[in-house]
Formats: sequence, structure tokens, C-alpha cells
Amino acid sequence: MSNELIFILQELKKSPRPLEKIDELRLNENLKALLRRKILEECFKTPVPFLSSTITDFAENPVYKDLKPIGSMEKPIGYLGSLIVKTSDGDIYSHLILDLNLVTNAKEIREAVRLLEKGLITATKKQLMDDEGVIYLRRIVGNAYKTEVDVVFEFDGIPPQSIPRLLKPEETILRKLYHWFILFEIYSLLEIPVVAALFNEILGIRVDSRNGKTVLSMAYSTYFTKPGYNHFVEELLRILGVNRFEDIPIIVGVYSLLSLLAFSMKE
Repeated sequence: MSNELIFILQELKKSPRPLEKIDELRLNENLKALLRRKILEECFKTPVPFLSSTITDFAENPVYKDLKPIGSMEKPIGYLGSLIVKTSDGDIYSHLILDLNLVTNAKEIREAVRLLEKGLITATKKQLMDDEGVIYLRRIVGNAYKTEVDVVFEFDGIPPQSIPRLLKPEETILRKLYHWFILFEIYSLLEIPVVAALFNEILGIRVDSRNGKTVLSMAYSTYFTKPGYNHFVEELLRILGVNRFEDIPIIVGVYSLLSLLAFSMKE
């Protein structure tokens, strides 16, 4: 079996989208999880030595199929997809992951990721002056700062009128809860106190057309704090494509955009 896996891995490396090819293989989910880790390491040069390969029994559970397991850190996580975020400081190539606590929302989250992968994401950020919120947050979690991020997503295939739920004021509370729910999970993985997620606020959302494409623009503010660094968090940041602490709000912005799109797909 090991020789067969070596051959399969060699063939996967030749594919422009090896992680998607793994989904088509007729292998058990534990072996697929192993191959996803190998591809992250060998094709995408993302070392994951601390990503446990021993706690993968959950991978065989069909309810986790849409999360595409890759292994376990402090809790089982799965692979969602990868995308490029354009910023003024250069492109961020990010692999998106989530943990099994979101399995009940996995279907719409994966559909949202597929949409994100086909479009163009541009993000800009600026650090804001300290305010009362920053002062209070520092008392709870230590060093913190406030950032505003603007994310613009251009894509084909879905007309603006097909995602009106994002703009309905009567669904604002539900949207916020859904948004926080997803952010809590990524904050938890990063070992950032989840109380910080409550300080995230969506400032505005606009959906319109530009040059034949649908454009979703989102602005949000976040009170942020530096994550607790250890081997697991450092590895997770590499997978997310974060090389500098200052880029974490950009990745949070991507997950905020992801939550909005996934929310629009919930029935």
C-alpha cells in the first residue's frame, strides 16, 4: 500500500489542483487526510510537522466529509480551499481551514469557498486610533489595536439580485450571530481570546455590478490582539498564508467575507 501511495502522490504533484484530485480518489478518508498533508508540504511548501496524523478516526465519519480532513492540531480541522488575496503589500496565498464545530454548516461554507476561489479578492487595511474599546480590551487580553479592513470581491456567475439577503436589515442580528460563530472558531484555533471576536463590526455591505461582474464590497472594523505563539499556532498561520502579525486582520476579513457568502446560501 505504501508503494501505491507513493505513486498516487507523484501523480497528484503533476496536477494543477492536487487537493481537488484527492477528492476524486477511491481511498478511505484517513489516507486522503494523509495525502492532503503531503500536498501541503511538498507542493505548496507549507511545512506541517506539528499537525498530528494520529487523531484521524473522525475522518471516517461521513458527517465530516465536507470539511475534507487533514488531521488534528488541538482539535480536528479540515481543508476548505485556497485563494489569493491582493493587498498593497503584495499577494497573500491562503489555505482556508475550519474545525469540526462548524460541520453542520459545512455545505454552504464549502460552496462559498468555491465561489471565492473563482473571483478576485482585494483587501486594504488601516490601523485606527485607540478608543475606549481598545482600552477595555487591553485590560482583558493584553496588547490590542483597532483596524478597519475593506474587502472587495469581484466574481462572475451570480447576478447581484440573487444575493439580497446580505442587505436585508431585518436579518442583521442573525447575520451577526452567524458571522461571530465562524470567527469564534478561527480565533480559537489561533489561540486568540474569542471575546475579541465580539468587537468585530461590519460597517457596510454593498452589492453592485462592474464591467459585467458582480462586486461585493464589505467594510468592517476589528479590535485585534496578537495570538499566543506556539508551534501549533505558527503552523496554522503558515497554512493561512500569514507571514506578519499585521496581516491577520486581512485573513479575518476573508473569513468575514466567507461567512457573508455562506449566510446568503443558508436556506
